[in-house]
Amino acid sequence: MSAVRNTKQKQLVLSLLKNSGRPMTAGEIYRLAVQQYPNIAKSTVYRNLENLVSRGEVSQGMHQNGESFYSIADENRHLHYMICKGCKMMIDFPKCPLSNVEREIAKSSGFYVTGHSLQIYGYCKNCRDKAKI
Repeated sequence: MSAVRNTKQKQLVLSLLKNSGRPMTAGEIYRLAVQQYPNIAKSTVYRNLENLVSRGEVSQGMHQNGESFYSIADENRHLHYMICKGCKMMIDFPKCPLSNVEREIAKSSGFYVTGHSLQIYGYCKNCRDKAKI
């Protein structure tokens, strides 16, 4: 098995995600990364994100438009977001609404659930008020 390289760029991507307090797209990560490393290539950010997702250090979700977003992975936390279609704000669910469903699935089918994601799309209060939705 080959050793995993821990490059400055990989550490930067992880640091940006850890310090963001919210999930970010690759484009957002790149815009912040280039402020610290002006010569970093967009492809380097994408490659590092792909690698971090495959290693389980970063979780990947998807906006309704197909754009991926990333957050630091946590074995005890699933991805649960309400995503505003207006301003793209992501609101994290305070607790997992699918815990009972997972247990029932495991009990009735023997299927071992290792994770899930839940994304609900709509409009936040501010966007609803602006658009009178």
